[in-house]
Amino acid sequence: MLELKDVCVLTVDGKEISPLSFSLQKGELVSLFCVDVRVAHSLLQAMVGVCAVKSGYITLHGECVTPLSAPFLRQEMAYFPLQLQALHTTTEELFAQIVQATKKENVIDEKQLLVLWRDKKIPKNHFTTLFNQLNNEDQQRVLLSFASLLQKDITLIAVPDDTQTLLPTSDLLSEVRSMANNNQLVILATNNEEVANGCNKRININLI
Repeated sequence: MLELKDVCVLTVDGKEISPLSFSLQKGELVSLFCVDVRVAHSLLQAMVGVCAVKSGYITLHGECVTPLSAPFLRQEMAYFPLQLQALHTTTEELFAQIVQATKKENVIDEKQLLVLWRDKKIPKNHFTTLFNQLNNEDQQRVLLSFASLLQKDITLIAVPDDTQTLLPTSDLLSEVRSMANNNQLVILATNNEEVANGCNKRININLI
């Protein structure tokens, strides 16, 4: 179980959220909604231990989540921003980095990914293409396929600002619902109303 108790985080520009308390279980599909999506992304990063909370605490199975515990959290959690800036690496190299970072080297491989891509109709040649040469929608499809294949107990997805190019909402929700139906806890940080309302649970984030 992932639990937040009176959690407040600060964004990069110093904004502070009203304290939040809630608990989440595997199999749930949850949206964290804020008009300023950077705020929702900051809370998501605190959940995975990338940044510290200002006050309150986050626990996973009763153990506190902190930046120091982040390496251990990779056994159960994965964080996926669906927009990666200026990434001069091939999709193949990116996949290898993600697999290594999430401690799945001996569990998943390229063959499994390409089988998944065949089912999802993602072109095989995307694998050897420079990632930043793919259009935004294709990048998001590729990143979601990585998240699906990893099958972490908890998958945290930072959805880009809704002024950016997004996958069709129906496609995005279909992907994350499939993960939740596979008994994963899937959390989306978004400022897109349609995406937020398409999840089973919506948590609104307010600024102080």
